[in-house]
Amino acid sequence: MTSHFTMMVVFSLLVSLVFTFIAKTEAKERARYFLYLFGSFILISIAVGWLMYPFPF
Repeated sequence: MTSHFTMMVVFSLLVSLVFTFIAKTEAKERARYFLYLFGSFILISIAVGWLMYPFPF
């Protein structure tokens, strides 16, 4: 059974990979940009989830 966190990581991984190949051309730039995007996706997703926790939806 997959959790929401696992699905978020897979989504972030795939989207970051596609955005990286679209935006950058050199391998070193791609690696740094991928890590930046992937980390940003994860951190922002956790922060938004944490901020939404008190609301009873």
